[in-house]
Amino acid sequence: WAYLGYDVFSLKKKMKHSEEKVESKDDQKLSFLFNNVMSASRGVGVGFFLFGLGMTSYWIIRTMHTVRKLYLKKGGKYVMIQTYGLLGRNESFFNVPVVHCSGIQYKFYGNHKFFLKVKDHSFKYSFNLEDGIISNKPLFDRILGISRTFAR
Repeated sequence: WAYLGYDVFSLKKKMKHSEEKVESKDDQKLSFLFNNVMSASRGVGVGFFLFGLGMTSYWIIRTMHTVRKLYLKKGGKYVMIQTYGLLGRNESFFNVPVVHCSGIQYKFYGNHKFFLKVKDHSFKYSFNLEDGIISNKPLFDRILGISRTFAR
């Protein structure tokens, strides 16, 4: 997207030498199209670049908020969460008290995704229920299940 944005952004400079050829033909349709391309190339180039930047940002945020591993620590009061890193692997865990976790299951996603809302975190963490393995389903539902809400 970045190269496409740059290419369209610099199209005006590349087509400057063709302007004389278009004006000499006295074709109104061709002149109209050429003028539209010349006037819109910068805006379309910036639009392509911003679209690519937005898609990249979305991919990074989604990847860094997808849970890779979830451990219930001994005693049952804390949960250790490991998410995927920028390039796939992330070796760090972070601890969250269980009372700060709330599970959300949207009907739109059916049984494919489960979201974990952590108190004082701006994004929800997602679990891929199709590919992920939950070894103890009753314990998972009891600790982080849908019925949990934040403790006050």
